[in-house]
Amino acid sequence: MPKHFSAEERDSIKADLIEAGKKMFAKYGFSKTTIEDITQEAQIGKGTFYLFFETKGDIFVEIYTEEWLKANALMQAKYMNKKGKLGDLILEYIYDNKKYLAESPLLFSIYDQAALNAVSDKGAHARLAKFNTLSNEKVEMIVNSWMEANQVNAALSPKVITGMMTCISYLNFHRDAIRGVDFDEIVKYLTEGISLVVAAHENAPKL
Repeated sequence: MPKHFSAEERDSIKADLIEAGKKMFAKYGFSKTTIEDITQEAQIGKGTFYLFFETKGDIFVEIYTEEWLKANALMQAKYMNKKGKLGDLILEYIYDNKKYLAESPLLFSIYDQAALNAVSDKGAHARLAKFNTLSNEKVEMIVNSWMEANQVNAALSPKVITGMMTCISYLNFHRDAIRGVDFDEIVKYLTEGISLVVAAHENAPKL
């Protein structure tokens, strides 16, 4: 396969690699999927893969971002400008988001230690940092819409509230380290705690 491609060919090849990656990661999981699996499924030479992605972690983050944006679009459609008490909205959003993650093997696979190590490699690091910024901005936009729709002048800023919500999601990275207790119960009480803290600061003077 030639090393130089037209813009149309590059778009087509990358799309084929993305689709093959989705299929392989869904079928075998991150750890067991190899770059060879992806290129064979896409019917593309292994050398061509490296014209588009540096590592397996690199393509995984791109696929993960694409799938996360689809899930986030559903969350935005449901939660943007939603009326209600801020603490209750946060509680509902966190539980709903957890359900979306649990129902998507690909999205939940990011919490696998092998996947986490791989997406932290040099090839995927920049893409991962870009995704983290994007995901925080998307959630903060929803939080801000709640505050505006419900005329909430909370002492806690949308950025701080978003950070608290994100921390709940990050707990999944430490699921294996938290032993001897019910992990889901811990998440439940921490989530409710965040909701109560936010509710206590609704319409309070800025800190």
